[in-house]
Amino acid sequence: MLQIQNSQLDKRDSQRIYLLSAWQRICLLMKNEFGQFLPAVLPSVLSMAALNPEMGVAGQETLA
Repeated sequence: MLQIQNSQLDKRDSQRIYLLSAWQRICLLMKNEFGQFLPAVLPSVLSMAALNPEMGVAGQETLA
């Protein structure tokens, strides 16, 4: 997961959502034991979570 996460994923890549969900599940299962992995996982997770995908409604112009 770290290898996929650390690759440059496109803003629209659906893997970003799956990775965030997977880390969340792993963290909930491991609880305090997950802390040792935070330095490797957290920077990429935060950058993925901060990305704002461009969304719009088909047939509608976006407002500037």
